[in-house]
Amino acid sequence: MDNRRFLIIPALILLAGLLPGCPAPGGETPTQADRSTRISQDDRALIREKVGQVTDPVTIHFYSRGDQDKGVKNTRKLLGLIDQASGMVSVEEHNIQAQPQGAQPPGITRGPVMVMEGKEAYGMRYDGYPTRLELAPFLDSILIASGKVPPLMDRSRASLENLDQDVVIKVFVTPD
Repeated sequence: MDNRRFLIIPALILLAGLLPGCPAPGGETPTQADRSTRISQDDRALIREKVGQVTDPVTIHFYSRGDQDKGVKNTRKLLGLIDQASGMVSVEEHNIQAQPQGAQPPGITRGPVMVMEGKEAYGMRYDGYPTRLELAPFLDSILIASGKVPPLMDRSRASLENLDQDVVIKVFVTPD
C-alpha cells in the first residue's frame, strides 16, 4: 500500500478545521474574519511586555488605502492593542488615497505600512502585517524609536562597533 495515503489523510483532517464552514476543535465554526484577526494570548503578553518598556513618546503612523489593502484589518487590531498597552505609544492612521499627492513618505503607495516616529529619527518603516516571528522585531522597532536599545548578542554588538559609516538595512521576509 502507498505510504503517502497515510500522510495525506491526517493532513486533510487537520486542514478541515481551517476551512470555512468546517468545525474547529471544540465544535465551534469560526468565521474567516474571526480566524484572521485572532491574536494569541502569547502575542498579547509579548505586546504588553515590550510596549510596557517604552518611556518616551512614540507615534506609529499607519498608512493604508483603507480596507482594500491585504492585512489592514489585522494590522489595525494589532495597533489598537499596542496603543492600549502604553500611554506612551499612539497610532495615527492615514488613508493614502485621501491625502494629497506627496503627503505620505516616499515610496508608500499601498499599505499596511507603519512608520515609527519617536525620540530618535531612524527612519524605521515596516511594510505589511507583522505576524508570527515578525512581531518581536516590530515591537523592538517601537522600543528603538523611544530611545531604548533592545539587548544584542555580543557578536552583533562587536560587529556594529566596528562600522565606520552609516548603513542602510533592508529586511525582506516571506510568510512562515
